[in-house]
Amino acid sequence: MTVTDHGREVLNFYAGPTALPWTVRAQISRDIVDFHGSGMGVMEISHRYVPPAAAVRPRPGARYLHLVTNNTVEGTQFRALPRVGVPLVADMSSDLMTDGFDAAGCDLAYAHAQKNIGIAGVTIVLIRKSMLGKIVARPGELPAILDYRTHVSHRSNYHTPPTFAIYVTWLMLGWIEEEMGGLAALGRVNRRKAATLYDLLDASPFYRGLAERDSRSVTNVTFALPTARLHEQFLEEAGKAGFVGLAGHRSAGGCRASLFNGVTQDMADRLTGFMAAFEQRNQTREHRDQEGSSDE
Repeated sequence: MTVTDHGREVLNFYAGPTALPWTVRAQISRDIVDFHGSGMGVMEISHRYVPPAAAVRPRPGARYLHLVTNNTVEGTQFRALPRVGVPLVADMSSDLMTDGFDAAGCDLAYAHAQKNIGIAGVTIVLIRKSMLGKIVARPGELPAILDYRTHVSHRSNYHTPPTFAIYVTWLMLGWIEEEMGGLAALGRVNRRKAATLYDLLDASPFYRGLAERDSRSVTNVTFALPTARLHEQFLEEAGKAGFVGLAGHRSAGGCRASLFNGVTQDMADRLTGFMAAFEQRNQTREHRDQEGSSDE
């Protein structure tokens, strides 16, 4: 491929920021106005926004597209898998086995077990046989341990497996089927848990949800409080009341309630009860403080 300057009048040799390819500049000029048909310019799109599946496109010549179906940090989730014309590889570590999903749209999916289907040490991999046939590595080029064909041919026993972690996953799968009634029933339970928190956030002038409504995760609810002082007070009082793990990811801040399979509806109800009481106490206190200031 020949790279041309497309008639640039200024030839940029700076060490950085440096020259951009003409095609990249042209794409930027289009995306400034409308990013991939989203109706928003690229500078308007929040990092908490998940594009619609129809707007996800691989770059020209891509061999596959990799995406994360649920972002635990930002609390966002794809509602459907995109159809992109190339093999789709999905990291489903935080939402596999939380609800039914369209497996037909995926060529390879993987998930670490410790969020919804067990404990750390196991990764579940779903791969189409047609994908195995497309591996083109020459003998010795790809280490056997990294070759999915190795694990398929050895029925996942190529090396000593983490037996206890697999045992726990086996128990979790049985629990999903026998106690919860299968994935469809479990999905209804999980959506109800999430709705319990989102309904409180939507009705509250005190808390602020951090994810766009159309992109909200069912398993990770992110939110913020009005001030840094209230944020710290909320986490401290929550800890004393027995609620742990509510601090947001260090890169995102705010608060986060993760509603994975092991979290019950009762736990979600108790959390929202605590949040409602915390809001009432602190709104009343703020009102008193404001009245006191006006009397001075």
